[in-house]
Amino acid sequence: MKSERKTILVNRADGLGQRLKYLVSGMYLADLLGFDFKLHWPDSTYSEQFHSIVSSEDFFEPEFVQRSIVSAKEAAILSKLPRLDRLESDSRTVLNANNLKGIFCNKLLSEAGIEPDVSKMSEIYWNLPLHDNFRWILDNARAFAIEDNATALHLRGGDIIYGTYRHFSRFQNKVLPISVAKLLARESHDAGKQLLVFAQDAEIIRELRKTSNCLMASDLAADLDLDSNQLALFEMSLLMRCKTVISGNSGFAEISALVTGAEMKDYRTLLPASEIAATLAADLADSSTSYNDLHRAFLLYLQGSYLNPRQASDALPNPIIESFSEAWRLDSSNGLYPFMLAVQHSACGELD
Repeated sequence: MKSERKTILVNRADGLGQRLKYLVSGMYLADLLGFDFKLHWPDSTYSEQFHSIVSSEDFFEPEFVQRSIVSAKEAAILSKLPRLDRLESDSRTVLNANNLKGIFCNKLLSEAGIEPDVSKMSEIYWNLPLHDNFRWILDNARAFAIEDNATALHLRGGDIIYGTYRHFSRFQNKVLPISVAKLLARESHDAGKQLLVFAQDAEIIRELRKTSNCLMASDLAADLDLDSNQLALFEMSLLMRCKTVISGNSGFAEISALVTGAEMKDYRTLLPASEIAATLAADLADSSTSYNDLHRAFLLYLQGSYLNPRQASDALPNPIIESFSEAWRLDSSNGLYPFMLAVQHSACGELD
């Protein structure tokens, strides 16, 4: 008896960058392997404050929605089927993107002697079956004149600095701090590279304008009259035009590397922790900066996090404890800061 056609299911419930990264990966694999492609695109748990997510009906063209979008119930049924772990599997198989990390995808392909084709990934992205309200945005992002050696700084911020996500330490590695961005902007300018900055917060953009003449992605979008969802897609697509992307742990940067082969650099690999801490401290001490309390608290917390605990324990007063204490004073409703402060007090008692 002929087996049922195999299926690749992409089932993500996070931000736009990660969703599109797995969408492109899944569509690439489905085309490569001759599998059906299905996508679950939840939208009910997100708001404009936290993620730029709209419903599948508003984001994709109707034909794609009809052909490929599955409900939560259908996705749950598919997810219970055996997962694809070998290309020669004979049974109907689902590759669930919740477990489809980039390294797993590449390993799967390499075991079959297949090298991922960046040009094909790029073709899939630029021709995504998007609704008319979003399709034109990709075309506009592709049309801007950007130098071949352009470097992008993707700062992230918003909800992680000012919103609910600032209460959770796991999100903070997504942020390229403004203090470090200023340093990198100066270095890029000195090296003669075009620098394109992606930042969503007026305060951060204002501070960067003080220290560099870099090109702001928000300036390129100013005349397009975009809502927040359209702007997110525009900036992600513009990011893909850059040769190098410097960021924190960014879904936008990851899809740029996947689709275009751009060099993705985590700022923490470019600078030692001690230099990051010193850069943050110098910026916070600069009287010309004008960060609001939530942003200053966030930077203080990062500064303390990058200090060496053993060296700090020998100093009086302890600079880590001072940083966490001041962060808590500025953002007293954030339970993360007193928790980390308690952890540091406890660690100091255990250090030799």
